[in-house]
Amino acid sequence: MFSIKRGSFDRPTDHGPIVAVVTWFMTVASVLWVLVRVGTKLAVSRKLANDDYLIFTALAFSIGQCVAVSIQVNNGLGQHVEALSSSQRATFQQTGYAGDLLFIINLCFAKISVLILLWTISPVRIHHRMAQIIGVIIIVWALTSEFVAAFQCSIPDTWASLGNNCINHNAFWTYFGVMNIITDAALVFLPLFIIKNLQMDGKRKFSIFCCFGARVLVIASAVAQLVCLQRTSGSEDLTYRVWPAVMCNQLVQNLGIITACVPYIKPFLESLESGMIRTDDLRRRGVTAAYGYKSSRSDDSRHPGSATASSSPSYKLRHLLSRDVIKNVSTAKSPASAIDGNAIDEAGQNSTTVLGGVREPDLRPESDAGSQESSSRIIKQTTTWEISR
Repeated sequence: MFSIKRGSFDRPTDHGPIVAVVTWFMTVASVLWVLVRVGTKLAVSRKLANDDYLIFTALAFSIGQCVAVSIQVNNGLGQHVEALSSSQRATFQQTGYAGDLLFIINLCFAKISVLILLWTISPVRIHHRMAQIIGVIIIVWALTSEFVAAFQCSIPDTWASLGNNCINHNAFWTYFGVMNIITDAALVFLPLFIIKNLQMDGKRKFSIFCCFGARVLVIASAVAQLVCLQRTSGSEDLTYRVWPAVMCNQLVQNLGIITACVPYIKPFLESLESGMIRTDDLRRRGVTAAYGYKSSRSDDSRHPGSATASSSPSYKLRHLLSRDVIKNVSTAKSPASAIDGNAIDEAGQNSTTVLGGVREPDLRPESDAGSQESSSRIIKQTTTWEISR
């Protein structure tokens, strides 16, 4: 695709080779990370989801953009414009035009992939609303940017960026870069609202946030991209001055894919499974979430008696014993208060199971709680009461 002569890796009059090396290095890194993501996902859940297909699409556009940049390198990227032939200038502009369109779509799909993951791991309605708002902003930003980039110059030569009949490229790419930073910042802060309510220790919460927080690398690259673009503003030697911005483009789009794959490393999935299994169970069952919000689905149709589960004595007892501040339960003072209304058997005895030492509130209906409790985190105590008639 491109050739590098001995001793010409980077010269004052030709920076194209270093751009090509960085471009292909980042693209290969993205491919490897996506493969690791897919392999881990299949090993853990044995199936792919919508966010995986979106990241595949983003990777495909990234590879196409990589090819476009490589063709640009062979046709004068990093060289002075006066040293290029007319055919080289035309090819440079055409491949740059195609690369811009692929770059915008790539970022959009990578961001939406992260949003779908955040939507999946949280059952809380307010988190879903926040994800929807961010998703709408991303899609509108991508569509408007794609439209402007597609018609940046007058028809029919919409690709002729070196001509005078074009939009203000500096203003457009500044808008694009600022919105890119804002949406990436939202993808960093949204996990904070989700992770803070996970039922796990602080160290594990921090490790999970670091997986999502790695996206700050994309923000840093986008800031550098804006700075480089400002330096090329108004330059008549665009083929030579634009090479730092092109390198930043590669960092932005490939780090966007890589950081979208980081949360799929196996330790993260294991931590997420252990911390969110109760929450996921609530989401699937459609009962009140542990964070104080209601799920978007009602469970009444499947469990007619679940509407009164929270008012039953056994539910209140489980909810009370789920708090760590309660260490012991004294049942000798008032035996009758610990007995459910119809729990006395024919022999005049009652057997009750006391659940203690559970760190997470169990908000499931009484009919489902027994089959889902983890025996490793339950202390069972059987108490027998003798009732004199």
